[in-house]
Amino acid sequence: MRSAEGKVLCLFFSQIFRALIVPQRTLHVFVFDEHFSNLQGWANPFELSDWYNNGETITHMCFVTGTGSEEVLLVDSRAQARIYSLVTQGFR
Repeated sequence: MRSAEGKVLCLFFSQIFRALIVPQRTLHVFVFDEHFSNLQGWANPFELSDWYNNGETITHMCFVTGTGSEEVLLVDSRAQARIYSLVTQGFR
């Protein structure tokens, strides 16, 4: 899938958290209801440009298990990994 600017668009989905995450210049989080019939935005989008400002793009993402909170691991095009908390809306 490509964005309006022609860039590759990555979408990440977790059935456990019922969440869809779209990482671009901002990290957008959407949550499905328990029937997966309605989708709505969750919290404010998080600006990523302070962390990814040298042309890096998010290439991989997965939810971190066993932490007791909603955290995601983001891996960029330079193979640098960061853990982001959806609760505190920041990197650890």
